[in-house]
Amino acid sequence: MLTDEQAQLLLTSGQLNYEDILLLDCAYNKITLPQQSITFSVNEAQKRLMLCMLNKISCKREIIKVVWNDNHQRIRDNNYHQLVFQFRALLQRNGLPANLIVTVPYYGLKLNEPLLRELHGCGDAMPEEPRKLLPQLLSFARSLF
Repeated sequence: MLTDEQAQLLLTSGQLNYEDILLLDCAYNKITLPQQSITFSVNEAQKRLMLCMLNKISCKREIIKVVWNDNHQRIRDNNYHQLVFQFRALLQRNGLPANLIVTVPYYGLKLNEPLLRELHGCGDAMPEEPRKLLPQLLSFARSLF
């Protein structure tokens, strides 16, 4: 189990680099995938969720403890599920697959590392214009149903 000190130490991280594939800038709340030239802003809770994923913290209770810090005992499952849902939607809006974050039933979440490496491998395989268009097309398709 994660101690309060360990949780606080995680939150003071500056910039985390995941195998030169993904950068999490904790000071400016930004996620960058340099190979794909994608940078987007995240809110504080989303940043903390990503911090957990990059530090291999996958247990739901431990994620809640890091994300909501002092209020973790009053946080309900609904808050957790809403955060995950919103973070996946944010990934999709920025041209990334929602299944970059995988739910582990009855346990928590984990980062889909093979998919992240695969995205890094394709790099500029997708031109800039279709990459911007894809989230818009997905949003339009969803509105039809």
